[in-house]
Amino acid sequence: MPTTVCPKCNRYSTVPNVQNAEPYRCPYCTTPEASLLYKCFSCMKVSIFVAARLPRACPYCMTIVRTLPRDVIPTPVIVTPFVETDWLYHVTSMTIARSIKRIGLQSALSRTGVARPDPNGSFALDRVNRVAKSIKGRLKEYLGVCLGNVDSNVWRDAVVPYTAFPFVCTGSNDDYVPLKRLEDVALTAFGNAVMGAKFQLKPKNKFVIAKKETTRVLCDLLATNADHYLTKLATQYANFDFDIEGAITACHVYFLNTRLDPLIFQGGFTDYTKLRSPSSIVVLRVRRADVHGAEDDLADFRAVRTRVDVPPARLEILTGTAIYTDFKRFDFRSRAENWTPLLQWR
Repeated sequence: MPTTVCPKCNRYSTVPNVQNAEPYRCPYCTTPEASLLYKCFSCMKVSIFVAARLPRACPYCMTIVRTLPRDVIPTPVIVTPFVETDWLYHVTSMTIARSIKRIGLQSALSRTGVARPDPNGSFALDRVNRVAKSIKGRLKEYLGVCLGNVDSNVWRDAVVPYTAFPFVCTGSNDDYVPLKRLEDVALTAFGNAVMGAKFQLKPKNKFVIAKKETTRVLCDLLATNADHYLTKLATQYANFDFDIEGAITACHVYFLNTRLDPLIFQGGFTDYTKLRSPSSIVVLRVRRADVHGAEDDLADFRAVRTRVDVPPARLEILTGTAIYTDFKRFDFRSRAENWTPLLQWR
């Protein structure tokens, strides 16, 4: 077998004694550039040629290179610049990523037939913190209304029995309208029970009053009193409000919106991963053109969502040892070699 030198790495290697020409890959080169083995018909020596830059003559005897078979010369690889807005990213966990590899990226509704978010997803994991914050927000608004009617401790000391109202989520943004209507009815019933028919649901300066320090102190006090009417109303509303958002979430698949300012984009990634262990974070990507029905998320402008499933063959997974930090680096996530087709991931 002949020995020849590779023009890319300048290392000698033993090569097959070909008849004319055939594709070849140097065992020492790490570049993906295609090569050819060529046997000169004059000196009978074998050379390695870079397929994209074929020489005119044999490097040993300078005999003109004969016409090479067309099917031996590989199609040149066209490298296009990376455009981040052409892609969408999906953040998940290692366990869920293995499921996605089997069935594709699907909404919870598609997978289970029930409009309820995945209990292991980012949305469900954040429920405790978000509901607690929402309860205080509702309490402040209620106190702004009540104190706007009468600035008195009567609201704090009122003992009014609370009757929970029924509500069913449909998974639509329209659910917020009837929920607000039921909340207004319940708050009006409390106001009427305390001060009679003079109670107004929209008093002047209710927003200014809600922001006062005295209102905040009273809000913190009521938040610790689970038996107070306003606390029960705020708790029920906050949970139903979260259920509506959860049902909408369960009907969609979500991605990071790459058309945003990079700082906002990275802030979204940080928020979506804050409840996960850095070692368990997985990032998938798909071409925006392969996501059908994509739309901006009205509830979170940092996200793009769709009701349409994304098959695993369209997805790629970011590989590395520190995905949480590597993904934030544009120079890392923009390199094609750092992504692997999901179906080839082990």
